Amino acid sequence: MARKTKPKKGKKTKAGRRKAARKKAPARKKFARPAAAKTATRAAPAAPKVAGLNVSGEMGPRFGEILTPAALHFLAELHRKFEGTRKKLLAREKEFTRSHDALNAD
Repeated sequence: MARKTKPKKGKKTKAGRRKAARKKAPARKKFARPAAAKTATRAAPAAPKVAGLNVSGEMGPRFGEILTPAALHFLAELHRKFEGTRKKLLAREKEFTRSHDALNAD
């Protein structure tokens, strides 16, 4: 019959280490969530006005952090620069689809 031995002084058993680890773990911080009434009454900011750009859709309470005037000016510049190319490519794609469909219909 096997004899149980006591662990040497200063050494912990596996179960003892688990208990010690549980005791040392810091408590989790609880973050307060805003009440639903507070968020419902907060008015959504309006999008900044940029020439040649119309932001449609409902603005959320934090959209102002993303849709800054600088970001909207950048989007307007991209639109002005590439809108012609975008329309040409879409027209080519549409024509290709028509010709492809016509060939496959026969």
